Amino acid sequence: MPEVTRLLPTIPQLPERKKVAAYARVSLETEQLAHSLSTQISYYNDLIQKNPEWEFAGIYADRFISGTSTKNRAELNRMIKDCEAGKIDIVLCKSISRLARNTVDLLNVVRHLKGLGVSIRFEKEKIDFFNINDTIDEASKKIAKSRHRSYPVLDSE
Repeated sequence: MPEVTRLLPTIPQLPERKKVAAYARVSLETEQLAHSLSTQISYYNDLIQKNPEWEFAGIYADRFISGTSTKNRAELNRMIKDCEAGKIDIVLCKSISRLARNTVDLLNVVRHLKGLGVSIRFEKEKIDFFNINDTIDEASKKIAKSRHRSYPVLDSE
């Protein structure tokens, strides 16, 4: 009698989607900047939700708060807590200056998130700190270089 092999149905494994959030901030309360913030929120909402490899993890936005310190930025701190809780794999941000204008704060946040396994990507500067194996000194140079491009010094003649 021929041998019968029983085949069990298998459920195909779908690749795990990355949990992606975005951080936005404006520092001054003006109509133009309020519009800029809503534009950033809409842009990231669409960008994240249209990517089939990403799962929407939220938009965190601080309104009318200076970027010189991370202490009083409720949404930034809530985002960090959510990263610590494993709710976020990737953070998108328009530019380094949206996350922090203070280099020490910036490096502390980037290092902390990287230590949690969270990638932080700055679009304007085209930097993903998770994929950079830089020393803090090298990262500081990249940040300074990106800021120099953002705020060029004009030659006086």
